[in-house]
Amino acid sequence: MPVKPDGMSDELTDRVLQEIERLPKPALIHCKSGMRSGLMTLMYVATEQGLNAEKATAMGKQNGFDYDSNPQMKQFLEHYVSEHDRVG
Repeated sequence: MPVKPDGMSDELTDRVLQEIERLPKPALIHCKSGMRSGLMTLMYVATEQGLNAEKATAMGKQNGFDYDSNPQMKQFLEHYVSEHDRVG
């Protein structure tokens, strides 16, 4: 499922995360840089585990996400996780 950095939206992310949910685990999620696939995986884990945006961002940083060179990705992560917080 193609995900372009400038084409990320809540709707596309919802579709990607629904597809990840359907896949047998473990699943391999891939993109050239690792940023988009890693971000989608991180949003999946965050929403499944009820992590807030701050904890999701910290988890990404622990796993090597370079938010300084990709501030739009960090902003989208924070937005998406905040909007889809299953815990409340």
